[in-house]
Amino acid sequence: MREINSQNYFENTENVHIHQHASKFKEYLFVIVLTHTQQYWANNPSVIVDVPTGNYGNTLKHWKPFGEATISGLLDEFSRLSEINLKVCYLDESCINHAIRRQAKGLKDRIVLVADPFSLVATNNNQFAKVFDETAHNNIKACLVPLCVTSSTRARGIATNNIKGTFEDLYHGWGQEFFKSYVHIELDVPSKIHFFRRLSNIAFYRGIGDKENLARFEATTQKFENKPSLGDL
Repeated sequence: MREINSQNYFENTENVHIHQHASKFKEYLFVIVLTHTQQYWANNPSVIVDVPTGNYGNTLKHWKPFGEATISGLLDEFSRLSEINLKVCYLDESCINHAIRRQAKGLKDRIVLVADPFSLVATNNNQFAKVFDETAHNNIKACLVPLCVTSSTRARGIATNNIKGTFEDLYHGWGQEFFKSYVHIELDVPSKIHFFRRLSNIAFYRGIGDKENLARFEATTQKFENKPSLGDL
């Protein structure tokens, strides 16, 4: 797994950087992780009520979406087990601007957004996530929002409200009827195995990685709550 920073990935407002990466999208699964550090919560005490601040660390990659392994560790494990190459970029409100949002709009059909639901309270994070809030013509963009099942009832309530407020169109379509085309999204990913299942399905749909390896990867064909997976398609 290769980690890249926002300055290298979203370079100014030119399209050159997009073109440089265009030939790589079939070789890598590009993931953007949108979250916060522990310092953000320390600097914003008014918004930390019921937020599991113990799940954050000194850097963005130390966020623990399910309360144990860091997001960096989870993505490393997924890459190793699925044999899918990843390129990962970590973003928070301090590095998001109009240029980055514009770049993301041009790439969103090739990116997987992994959004921390608690971080959506920040304006820049919220606006960036809204780039992926689109359901028109079944043109669903890949979007995963981890929300640990062990979170308190109040914490889950806060996170759910953030999700609904950010992904209004997506939440309506996803919540009303989970079409097979919605294999690209999950707005309430409760555990690691769910997380891995969605990532492997997205990779399969985008023609990334070896199909035989993906078929052998346990998470690929897992079924949860009758939501579609590769075994149904």
